[in-house]
Amino acid sequence: TSTITPTATMTPTVTETSTSTPTNTEVPPGSTITVTPTISETYTHSPTASPTSTITLTTTPTDTETPMPPDTTTATASPSATMTVTPFTNVQLVLEKTANLLQASEGDIIRYTILFENQGAAFAWNTKITDKIPDFTHYYQGTGNTGISGLVQWSGVVAPGYAGEVWFDVQVEAALPNTPINNIAYIISDNSNTVASNTVTTIWMPPPTPTSIPNLVGENEIIAYPNPVWGDSLTFLFLSPEDAEAKVRIYNSAGKLVREIQCRAMGGVSQKLAWEVGDIPPGVYIYQLLLNNKSVMISKLAVVKRK
Repeated sequence: TSTITPTATMTPTVTETSTSTPTNTEVPPGSTITVTPTISETYTHSPTASPTSTITLTTTPTDTETPMPPDTTTATASPSATMTVTPFTNVQLVLEKTANLLQASEGDIIRYTILFENQGAAFAWNTKITDKIPDFTHYYQGTGNTGISGLVQWSGVVAPGYAGEVWFDVQVEAALPNTPINNIAYIISDNSNTVASNTVTTIWMPPPTPTSIPNLVGENEIIAYPNPVWGDSLTFLFLSPEDAEAKVRIYNSAGKLVREIQCRAMGGVSQKLAWEVGDIPPGVYIYQLLLNNKSVMISKLAVVKRK
């Protein structure tokens, strides 16, 4: 139903003309003369819609729709739109990542260790851990599947409360000094969202000069440099005659273990392990090299001064 109230404006135009018929008869003074005017009126009609006009539309549907059952996901299209989605429940995956080297140069081996855990109460089905091989490195070895170019992957089912670890090694290629080698891992399952690990960074450093770093180290030997330690870090250099799981343990003068560093050692290749001294107090410390959990050498170092 539509109701429109127009307003019409009519503007009259009046034209008056007088006509008289002249005669040759002179009109005496005091006589009465009758003049018949001709009047024409023109009206301009301009209809306009009233500012207060109202239009009412009434629609009557011809079909009756059958109501649909409620959806589990609802959304409101507005600036303050809200959406309710049923979340994954009872699965809580966590991921943590470490690297054995804080600094590395061409030819060094970086080991990435990835710790994962399901802290939820349900099985994490078809769980996948994915890690991209970082720039300036190439894959060397590890426990994962490298079938996809540039990626290392692990898959399986993670039971509630289960924690485990996977690892892989990369070998450092040529790069510019102080180039960061960054790495991050991801974990996801069929019934959980993607979770990212922390980012670990190794700084590419040029090979040390012979004046600051020993050129050679014998088999089953380990040295620390600089020694004494004047800064915030030092490097252990050692050589294993065969591939082995290598550990370096640092003890204080009372025999208490203060740090353990480990890596996968390549046979016949000098290996370097960095130690961030941190807030270790000055003093004399003992360091021990273990290959495949067998002690092969013990020596001393001194932390002299903090920067």
